[in-house]
Amino acid sequence: MSWNGRNKSEITDKKTDQQEIISLLHAFSMRMYSERRKKIKEALSDNGESEVKSHGTKNEKE
Repeated sequence: MSWNGRNKSEITDKKTDQQEIISLLHAFSMRMYSERRKKIKEALSDNGESEVKSHGTKNEKE
């Protein structure tokens, strides 16, 4: 019986470890996504100003 109890405990520990790893991976990926999103947003806002000017000129001609 004690072997079965220890086996269940080991399984629980493995599940807890897996959950912790998944949680850490999720937090890391969300942080990376957030940083990437900020960079993309900055790039779009920088390019967006020049794009708006060129589109505005193009639209005025049409």
